Amino acid sequence: MYVTHDQDEALTFSDRICLMNQARIEQVGTPADLYDRPATRFAAGFIGHSNLLEGALDDSRGPSGEPILLSAGGRIPLPMNAMNAMNAIKAPNGKGASAAFAARHTLLVRPEAPRLVEPASGFVDGTIADVVFFGSDTRVQLAMNDGSELTVRCERSLSPRVGDKVGLVWDPYRTTLLQS
Repeated sequence: MYVTHDQDEALTFSDRICLMNQARIEQVGTPADLYDRPATRFAAGFIGHSNLLEGALDDSRGPSGEPILLSAGGRIPLPMNAMNAMNAIKAPNGKGASAAFAARHTLLVRPEAPRLVEPASGFVDGTIADVVFFGSDTRVQLAMNDGSELTVRCERSLSPRVGDKVGLVWDPYRTTLLQS
């Protein structure tokens, strides 16, 4: 057993991680599990950089029958297995899945998942607020139409500019519907 507060150290050297929050176990799993499938908002915010999108479920479905989250001024398709996750999430009034549509939900989108596309052709639209070159990639800070912000990691070959209007699209299976 090794105890550390250094995320990079924990992710690099561990086979399994026990993430603690105020002396309580928050999540146990492999480093990839904690990064790719955090169980809670705390775990998502603690491990790596997280884009957390808040929203309500839409009554309509996406083109493949997937549930839709209304968030960041857009319509975001959720993975089909999100309905199972919603069944496990307790709505604030304790009524379970039947109240899931009335509840607010949090969706995790890691910065490496989205791709920049033309405005109005993605799930959400925004304006590039900042661009930072990191050598192997470029980090783009977006101001979304609803006032929220998202960070996107792009390939070097792209040359986004501050002020550009863009859309974002990603594979819904690279997102996680979080418990509170």
